[in-house]
Amino acid sequence: MSGLLRQGRAGSNTTADRILVLDRALAQIPDVHRHGTPVLVRSDSAGCTQGFLAHIRGLREHGIDVRFSVGVAITEPVREAIRAVTAWVGALDAEGDLRDGAEICEITGLLPGGWRAAYPPGTRFIVRRERPHPGAQLTLFDTIEGMRHQVTATDTPIGGGLLKYLEARHRAHAPVEDRIRTGKDTGFGRFPSRVFAINQENHGPWRGHPQVGETRSAVSLAVAGCAWCPRGA
Repeated sequence: MSGLLRQGRAGSNTTADRILVLDRALAQIPDVHRHGTPVLVRSDSAGCTQGFLAHIRGLREHGIDVRFSVGVAITEPVREAIRAVTAWVGALDAEGDLRDGAEICEITGLLPGGWRAAYPPGTRFIVRRERPHPGAQLTLFDTIEGMRHQVTATDTPIGGGLLKYLEARHRAHAPVEDRIRTGKDTGFGRFPSRVFAINQENHGPWRGHPQVGETRSAVSLAVAGCAWCPRGA
């Protein structure tokens, strides 16, 4: 629904860029739905910045019922909280069934209060651990513990869903990586020039009409079509 052409050296967790793309995407939703339907913003750990999450929380003041679900980097406080877990419950797969070898737990209360203060009030932290599959990317912590760990932060309240469903809800974000690969094959990986300014020029297949104010190019439409109607659907 929204795209932003950035230079290769741009930071993956640049707050201003993420806010811009989110606001443009929300602006395309008709008012009756934008202000009357719950909205979930999902992102990997690159979206886990104070400014971005604060902006999402602030949208509620404008009548948008929006919540976030983002990945969290496993830093030392998070590692210590994971080590302190004594009870795990089974995780779900994409079909809603128990996933063999995967477990989850909420670690919010095990994290230092000062560390949690960097997140909006009411943020919950969920950790997932599972036996690593061949080719899985493991950190030194994962190697030592013998399990692969992933952490999610969400401000969906306890009454908004059981823990295992909230974690499974976030994992539905995973196909985004496939969409990125599709985008590169479709045209995002084949810009006409090494000069960034040329790629930004209007009226080209990579850039929309200047009056639009954002990228609505032929390439963007092609990627959107592939996402909407994937092969085999």
